[in-house]
Amino acid sequence: MRREHLVAAAVVATVVLAATSLGSGGQSPFVDDGGAYSTDDRRTIVDDARDAPALDASENGRRSIEAGADERTPLGAVARSRRRQLTDDELAILRDLEPEAFGAVPPAGGTWDRASKNPCFFVQAKVDERECLPYYHVVGAWQSGGRALNAKISTHPDVFQSGETHFWNEDRPMRAYLDRYDAFERASREAKRALIVGDDSPGVLANTWTESQRLHRAFKDTVTTCWKACQALPETVPTGSRDGSPTERRRCVGGDAEDNVPGCGDRGNAVYPPREKPGGHALSVPHLMRAVYGDRDVKIIAVLREPVARLHAAYSHYEHYAERFGAGAAGFDEFVNLFVDAFEECASEHGVEGCAHRFEAYHPKYEAVFYHADQLIKTMYAVFLEGWLAMFGAENVLVLRTEDVFHSDPGVRKTQLRKALDHLGLADVTEEAMDACDEECNRDDAAMATKKFTAADVNPSTRAKLDAFFAPQLADLAAMLGDEKWRWPEYGGVQAE
Repeated sequence: MRREHLVAAAVVATVVLAATSLGSGGQSPFVDDGGAYSTDDRRTIVDDARDAPALDASENGRRSIEAGADERTPLGAVARSRRRQLTDDELAILRDLEPEAFGAVPPAGGTWDRASKNPCFFVQAKVDERECLPYYHVVGAWQSGGRALNAKISTHPDVFQSGETHFWNEDRPMRAYLDRYDAFERASREAKRALIVGDDSPGVLANTWTESQRLHRAFKDTVTTCWKACQALPETVPTGSRDGSPTERRRCVGGDAEDNVPGCGDRGNAVYPPREKPGGHALSVPHLMRAVYGDRDVKIIAVLREPVARLHAAYSHYEHYAERFGAGAAGFDEFVNLFVDAFEECASEHGVEGCAHRFEAYHPKYEAVFYHADQLIKTMYAVFLEGWLAMFGAENVLVLRTEDVFHSDPGVRKTQLRKALDHLGLADVTEEAMDACDEECNRDDAAMATKKFTAADVNPSTRAKLDAFFAPQLADLAAMLGDEKWRWPEYGGVQAE
């Protein structure tokens, strides 16, 4: 049973930043900048993390997960990923969470253009007559080459070039998202043929707490309001309090279990309960996207990289990890140990799915984990892919391996590209065009996706720990996709320079 926890200002740091910084001020949220701005790069400053309870040693959490392993099996993953329709209750929840989005799309916002392959709809008050959503989404994973693949796809004459928006995984208005595709709408009318457009935002695949903010505004708003009110209270312990009592401000923020006083996080969880609590739900980004598109076709493409390679690429790419843990194998060891131990403890209390989606919101000790163990969780492909398969069906979800998309053999690369073009219903192209398409890509993203590490970069014990951590995820992935290649059996964990 889940313990009732005190939630201190460490939780608030995330939601306050989310409430005040995302999509407002600074750089335009819809500027194509090659990925310089994204949720994956954003740092959260936690002022009160030093006071969060310490994490327990991971051994107890690990034993608990192993004891409850029957709760997550490959067979269970297949069942959960089987295509299903959203229920009326789920649709009602999503519409309540996103009134602006549903007001901007059919049926409230217009009428679908059934003659258009790309999901476009007629809007009576719009001069150009139609608004459009992307026909396909390259949803990730980070550091895996999805944007480079989309650059190749976009060289096809029937694909309108576009880029990442981070609309679905950040709290941004639907109308601004639709405006993003006005140029496509005009081009498609002028072309007088079936053009399509895509969105290649790599943060969309893994619906972590940070990458699904638009679905928990009630939590965010409640905690932010509470935290602001608490700041007016004195940083002194009330007269006559027991030994070890928190100050009035910290009591307000974090609560006081002994006196049964709820903190800001408790109040947030009361209005937006965890999925395992009465009143909670397990809806996330794929459910929202499916509901917004209604009955229109939409294609999903995911590019996944061997987990340790992706994790190490992220560690070496973002400078704040080296600043916090140190560069080299010793720093990566500390990074891995902290993240794996923290997640395993969380999973022993709340389950794998709960912690994958809500890690930092459960307790200040998890909020206090550097960057909320984000890179580890984002590499747990199976737990997130379940939702995409369930909402869109295997026939509409194409999953490719980074190692194949960027293989040294041009024939293998072209085969993967042809799979993507076939998935999107695009006409065959000539071998000459295929060669040109293969050469065209987002160079920076491709370089990141093919960055290699050596034995000197990852200690054997750390590699073994990660292999053990990801093994259940890869077993689920292989079962869901029906192919043992998703365990990366040919990959020994070390790539030659």
